[in-house]
Amino acid sequence: MGAVLEHDSVETLVQAARRCLLKTYEDLALSVPGTSVSHENGMMLLLGPAKVSFCCCAGGFDIEEGGTEALVLELRRLAIDHPGLTVYAASGDRPSSITHYLEKAGFRSRMALQQLGWFPSKIEPEIDMQAAVGQVQRTAAAMFMSSQFFSGSSKDYRKVVSLATANSSHQIWSCGHAHAPAGAVMTAHTEECIGIYNLCVRDNIRGEGLGTRMLRTLMNMAYTERLPAVLQCEESLVSWYTRQGFQRLGEVRSFRYDPRMTF
Repeated sequence: MGAVLEHDSVETLVQAARRCLLKTYEDLALSVPGTSVSHENGMMLLLGPAKVSFCCCAGGFDIEEGGTEALVLELRRLAIDHPGLTVYAASGDRPSSITHYLEKAGFRSRMALQQLGWFPSKIEPEIDMQAAVGQVQRTAAAMFMSSQFFSGSSKDYRKVVSLATANSSHQIWSCGHAHAPAGAVMTAHTEECIGIYNLCVRDNIRGEGLGTRMLRTLMNMAYTERLPAVLQCEESLVSWYTRQGFQRLGEVRSFRYDPRMTF
């Protein structure tokens, strides 16, 4: 399994995971025509026509404490003009009190994902995963992932997510038939780490170990590249990932402006 992370290593990996998430969202968003990106005023801002969170979001805060309130008020103005704006606050943001300022300005926490990391150690791959190549295969795998993770969303929403994933520079992997996967996952590679996203298995074969074999194969990929692996997941999945050697790094929280809140 992964080596136990020392404090300095944890802090380094927290920042690597944070940057990987931002780069992943940016790449997905820029795959959607009409989306713009800016890295100004101590944050990343993505604004686009599609009503999906990665096309209309802000995050990556790196500002002095004294400038936080003004920035959050600007975010509130943007949220009024762009009602779907999602603000992501992650462990490693500066200041760490950014969530306090968001809540004070009327932003409501919608979701919290746990940030996990694994430092590479020797591990054997357990399944043959095929890289989805070509637009047809990438779209098929992306549609599968979208159907698994956003089953409660509209068909149009899933289509935007699928096309953005297929058109991005991220790698997509699948198991089973190329056009009807049994499992699929997306990876985002940076110089610092490998990000694992949307690991999923077809409903009727869950519990048979395919997800574990896929994850261990991805861990072998990270070991081969001498890079740590990072991911975000719901609290309910943390124990499954920690059994495979992942360790908690922090948290990613999403916020939306709610004009009904008092502040």
